[in-house]
Amino acid sequence: MLMRPLMFRGAAGGAAALRPQDVYQTVLYTSAGESPKTVSSAITPDLVWGKQRNSQFDHQLFDSKRGAGKILSTNSTGAESNFPDQYGSISTNQFSDTGYNSGDTVSNWLFRRAPKFFDIVTYTGDGTSGRQIPHGLGIPPGMVIVKRRDGAVSWRTYHRAAPGQAASLEDTGAFFTDSGTLFGNGSSAVAPGSTSFTVGQNVGVNASGATYVAYLFAHDPDPVNGIVQCGSFTTDNTGESPGLVPLPWRPQYVLVKPSTVSGNWEVLDTTRGWVNAGGGGKVLRPNTSEAELSVVRGEPDNLGFYWAGGAASATYVYLAIRAPI
Repeated sequence: MLMRPLMFRGAAGGAAALRPQDVYQTVLYTSAGESPKTVSSAITPDLVWGKQRNSQFDHQLFDSKRGAGKILSTNSTGAESNFPDQYGSISTNQFSDTGYNSGDTVSNWLFRRAPKFFDIVTYTGDGTSGRQIPHGLGIPPGMVIVKRRDGAVSWRTYHRAAPGQAASLEDTGAFFTDSGTLFGNGSSAVAPGSTSFTVGQNVGVNASGATYVAYLFAHDPDPVNGIVQCGSFTTDNTGESPGLVPLPWRPQYVLVKPSTVSGNWEVLDTTRGWVNAGGGGKVLRPNTSEAELSVVRGEPDNLGFYWAGGAASATYVYLAIRAPI
């Protein structure tokens, strides 16, 4: 049975426009070996995406829809892990993180469900092509990430800037043609709408009786109130963006991946450091368990960002979140 989204928390009709700091936060800490550790946050998150920074360790994702102790790793096709000691619980303005060794540095990206920003949907597959999965964004998603919870299957990813294609979050492969068995009707891909997205019969998105979670990020081009965009850019023959990648605002977070050639998924954010100087920006890669890297990847600007150090003459897709206002 499909599990419909809970009522969103946060701004509603008549309320002030949603701000980035109402729904997104990067939280950093150094572990003292607590097991688990209670971490305070400015928001009550619905998705906590954690990664150890100083050494090799799996990405750890837990969320309010799947419940406490349910962990998925973006660098693995593995099924959901269940920690009975309640690691991964969420409560008001705090969460409990998985145990790390004393001295480990940890990054957590926190996302809160809200219309025109982010949603989480859980559902049970029925094997039917063209199935409509409802969501609560209110506008079409720019990026959809689906993971089968009860089996070892790839993370299947849709991005609006690569129509008719899909990718796997846990590997470096280029985007590939989706014939409709992933995000489509079985014979052709179908772009998601403002109230639902379409899945085919592939085991990665809709096997009969299998359980799934979908993370959906909006694409809101509103230059005044929008806080998230999903777009693309093409690098020149040096691997740099030919000028500014335009946005209506300054970003604080980007998830980036080359779509036309193989290459890593990479996350940069201004809390850990995203600069085009010294050792460069602090990069974490969702498709690998490796430690944080310091590499030149351009820098944010008041109206977008610059990109550097990428693949030459390649198209990149990105998810960008607006800086606090």
